[in-house]
Amino acid sequence: MKPVSPGSRPESDARDRRIAALVSAAAPPLAPELCAAFDQAVEFAACEGKPVSAAIKEFLAEDWGPAQLALRKLVLPPVPFVPARLPVLPRAAAQLLLTSDETASVSELDAIAGSDPALAACLLSAANSALFGGAGEIYRLRDGVMRLGIPTARRVLLSASFSGLFASKALQELWEHSQAVASAASQLASLCGADGESAWAAGLLHDIGRLAFTVFPASMQAAQQQWLAAGFPLIYAETMAYGTDHAAFGAELLRGWGLPDGIVTAVAHHHRPECSASKLHAVVHLAEAAEEDLWSNMRKKAALDHTGLSREQLDEILTGVRLAAFGKTGRACE
Repeated sequence: MKPVSPGSRPESDARDRRIAALVSAAAPPLAPELCAAFDQAVEFAACEGKPVSAAIKEFLAEDWGPAQLALRKLVLPPVPFVPARLPVLPRAAAQLLLTSDETASVSELDAIAGSDPALAACLLSAANSALFGGAGEIYRLRDGVMRLGIPTARRVLLSASFSGLFASKALQELWEHSQAVASAASQLASLCGADGESAWAAGLLHDIGRLAFTVFPASMQAAQQQWLAAGFPLIYAETMAYGTDHAAFGAELLRGWGLPDGIVTAVAHHHRPECSASKLHAVVHLAEAAEEDLWSNMRKKAALDHTGLSREQLDEILTGVRLAAFGKTGRACE
């Protein structure tokens, strides 16, 4: 079986050579067409609406001769790994997720904020910030909720309750990215008629799977870094290291937490908007501001088509979010 030529794609050719070098070390000589066909099968899985993990498994089910065993060992974890511990849904977040902007009351948010000094501090900090500050300083949580308004107060508390999961210094950049995506997704949703509340929550939690991967064995994390250093896209590298990617794994974690299906599926598809016509999935994808290459441009076009938004509208929102993030000085209460 001969692979179809992928054409002149230097980045793909480079990946082919890197796979060949890795596999050849275990099973020389390696038929070059095996590596080219493998890379192509995974790369073009998007055109068929397949996850990377499914494309890899289907490819390895074919007979490619002796070198296939080495490739199989290299790109699939030997056994599915189930972590002994995973991030636990914070209690305050669980309480807040039972509410909505329409159903939450001032008293309810006051009580939730009062249950945790860190939440209380974040709420009062937001209420007394330059953006919301009024004639005098606020000291009571109830007054803080009223000054911010229920939708904003609820978001401040949700953000604060999840921030503890990203408390380590190594995860601060991921948390800041998650907050920026949440803000952009919410604004994009308001322009295209998607649910802004769900878009904000999905944006905040879209990379929760990357957080979960930090408790996986060091050998698996090292394998992911090896693939990334070799030039493979993140979803591709994660799947070869863990057997799944952060979007799929994060969605399962959120499903286990009992989050609404709309948020769960938006997280699951935030790297694959071509797999769904959902505006919610599309705005979370667009809010990530993917790199400009063949596949990201294809996906961006699909997401823009789903939402009816223009590139100019997208660029304006993303630029505003970047400027706002650049101007922030605090971390925990952002």
